[in-house]
Amino acid sequence: MFRAEAFRAGARRGKLAALPSAFDTLAYVRRLRSVGVSQEQAEADAEALSAAVLDTLATKQDLRELALATKQDLRDLEFRLTMRLGGMVGVSVATVAALTKLL
Repeated sequence: MFRAEAFRAGARRGKLAALPSAFDTLAYVRRLRSVGVSQEQAEADAEALSAAVLDTLATKQDLRELALATKQDLRDLEFRLTMRLGGMVGVSVATVAALTKLL
């Protein structure tokens, strides 16, 4: 289960989920409470904001997976370009050989 999904599951059960240091829900709730927001509203706001942050937050694992996928894409592209270039060289050599025979 992804972290965002785990967070949403916790939010549905009425619990605030632990998040990476990118967003401190407890501090956010305390800050809202200090300016007069009710506990329920502060928790609901924290949950909504946390879900938004988690949906757009890239983790180290996400970045590793992206790097691996990018490396594989580059390897595939290199292979395709090598095959294409090889084909073009082969056609060029055959064309030169045919023209040499004709002339």
